[in-house]
Amino acid sequence: MTGRIRDTAIRIKLQEMTESLDMVKEHLPDSADSFGRLGIVKDGIYKRVEYAVENVFDICAILNADLHIGVPGDR
Repeated sequence: MTGRIRDTAIRIKLQEMTESLDMVKEHLPDSADSFGRLGIVKDGIYKRVEYAVENVFDICAILNADLHIGVPGDR
């Protein structure tokens, strides 16, 4: 490996993930029925979970690029 891993970018992504999941945990109701009645809040919960998952993919992309791993199966 010749370059550095962008650890600051990864740390920011991890912090954003944590904040999103904390918001979800704070607003998640106790039952599925209650969740179904949340309306627009439910949409916000879905978006926050989606954003957290996207950050996982972003972190993988950063590591893949910085470590020059390449596409799986190319080796």
